[in-house]
Amino acid sequence: MRKNIMMMLGLPITLTLLSYASASATVTTPENPIICQAAQNFDQDNYIFSYGDRLLVRPEFNYYWTASEEDKKYLGELQKMLKKYNINIITLPIPYQAQLYINSNNNPAPSKYNPEKANNLYESQVKNLSMYGFHPIDLLSVSKKLPPGIEFFAKRDHHWTGPTMEIVAEELKNTVKSLKIDVGGSAQTSISKRMGNYGGSIAEELSKTCGFNFRKSEERVFYDLSIKSNEGLLGEADKSIVMVGDSFSIPYFGFDKIVSDKLKSPVVNFSVNGGGCCSSINNYFSNLTPSDPKPALIIWTALMVYIDSHEARELKPSIYQAFEKSQAISQVKYNASSLNGGNLKIQLNPSARYFIQMNFKGPKIENLNFSINYGNDSEDVALYRRDESEKTSYTNSFFYELKPNTKSLDDIKISTKYSGGVVINLYKYN
Repeated sequence: MRKNIMMMLGLPITLTLLSYASASATVTTPENPIICQAAQNFDQDNYIFSYGDRLLVRPEFNYYWTASEEDKKYLGELQKMLKKYNINIITLPIPYQAQLYINSNNNPAPSKYNPEKANNLYESQVKNLSMYGFHPIDLLSVSKKLPPGIEFFAKRDHHWTGPTMEIVAEELKNTVKSLKIDVGGSAQTSISKRMGNYGGSIAEELSKTCGFNFRKSEERVFYDLSIKSNEGLLGEADKSIVMVGDSFSIPYFGFDKIVSDKLKSPVVNFSVNGGGCCSSINNYFSNLTPSDPKPALIIWTALMVYIDSHEARELKPSIYQAFEKSQAISQVKYNASSLNGGNLKIQLNPSARYFIQMNFKGPKIENLNFSINYGNDSEDVALYRRDESEKTSYTNSFFYELKPNTKSLDDIKISTKYSGGVVINLYKYN
C-alpha cells in the first residue's frame, strides 16, 4: 500500500498545451460544478469535492506522515553527509489543498479528515526538515499571507498558481541570501508573461466521471525566460542551481524560470512528472559521479517532501557514490532466468555499514520490488523511479543501504519481472 501512496503523491498531469506554463489561474465568472453520484464517495479514489467553484480530489485530503525515532536517526546521518560534502538543499514542502480550504464548517468527512491534524503534521515535518539541515520554506505559512485576490492553488487543478510561484520564488531568494549560498547571480535575465487557457486535471476528471464540462476554461499565466550567461551549466564558475521534485516544479509550469530570473542564475531542472517525493532527487544523485561538477544549490519541491528511514536508505548511498570513489567488494550478475537470486552467503562486519547498487540494462523499470535475506532476518523493499523518457534501451541504477549490525548477506531476490540484465554490487561505506 505504501508504494501506491508514494506513486500517487506525484499527482501526474496530462500535458496538453504549450510548454512551460504556470499554474496561475483566474476564472472571470464563477461557475459551480455539478458533482454526480459516482464521484461522491469519500472512500473512493475518484472522489471529487466542490467548495463553491473550487474542486478538490481525494488525495488532497491526505496527511503528511509523522517521523519515528528511527526516521530521525537516519535524518541525522543524512545531515552529517550534507555537511561533509557541502550540499545545500532548500526544500519546498507543498501543503495539501484541504489544509487551505477545508475547515469545520465545510468538512465533507469530519470523521475521516481533521484539518487541525493535517496542519500540525505539516508543521512537524517542516520542523524536522529544518532540524536536520534541509532548510524548508513553510509554504503553509506563506499561503496564509498571500495578498488579497491571490489563490495558492488553481481552482480546477491541484497545482499552485503563477502568482504563488512568484511569491515563493521571492521567499526562496531571501532564504538563499540568509544562508549565504553563492549561486553566481551574474546572468542577465528577462521574464515575460502571457495568458492562456488550461482545462485543469480535476476538471478533466469531473468531465470523465460525471460528464460535466465548464463553459469556460481557467486562464493561467505562461512564462517565457530569456537568459544570457557566459558560464556553462554546472560549470565551476557558474555556481549552478539544480531543481528536483514532482510535477509542481517540472519545466511545464515555469517555476524554474521564475527562480532563474529571481536568482539571476541558470536552473537545471531534473523534476519528474508523477515522480512522487523522491524519484527526481534519487535519479539525480544516482547518475552523478565524483568527477562531475556539483551545484551550489539544490531546490527540492514536492507535495510530500518526506524522508523516512526507507527513503533515507535509498538517498544516502545515492549521495555517497556521487562524491566517493568506491570499489565494489562483491558483484553478482543476474538474468531473466535467475532473478530469484542465489546462495550468496557473503559475510559482513556488523560494525560496518553497507549498501547495494542494482544496475538494470534493457527495458524501462520504474517499480522495483526485491527481498534481502540476512540469514536470521529478511526484509522486503519497494523502490519507485519515474522515468518519462522513451528509449529502446535503458540503464538504471538503484541504491539501497543494508540494515545496520548485520553479519551476513545471504540472498537478494528480485520479484519484479525483468527481461534485461541485472548486476548487483555490494559496497562498504568508508
